[in-house]
Amino acid sequence: MKYKKIIELLPAYTLFIFLLSSNSACSNGQANNKQTEDTVTDTITTFVYPEVPTMLNTPELRADYLARHYWEHVNFADTNYIHHPEVTEQAWVNFIDILQLIPAQTRDIALKTS
Repeated sequence: MKYKKIIELLPAYTLFIFLLSSNSACSNGQANNKQTEDTVTDTITTFVYPEVPTMLNTPELRADYLARHYWEHVNFADTNYIHHPEVTEQAWVNFIDILQLIPAQTRDIALKTS
């Protein structure tokens, strides 16, 4: 009698086990998709210089503009810059070189607004 009842319930158990295994398979697929979505690509490869307007045609005017607008394309809240010292250190060195080409008063303004 017991075996007859078990045999009658066997399709229900099989269905239950199938549903459990398919549910875990689906959730694993979602977890894998989530991991690929959370992967952040690193976008910092070079330093982006500001574009100097063509009407600034003397070296002094171009250096002045460049010093004042040098850091415009840098997002200082982005911590990826920490992982790229080859980009940030060279950008800093180039900025210091540009500061040597402009008057002291303009240099102070450029440093304060950076």
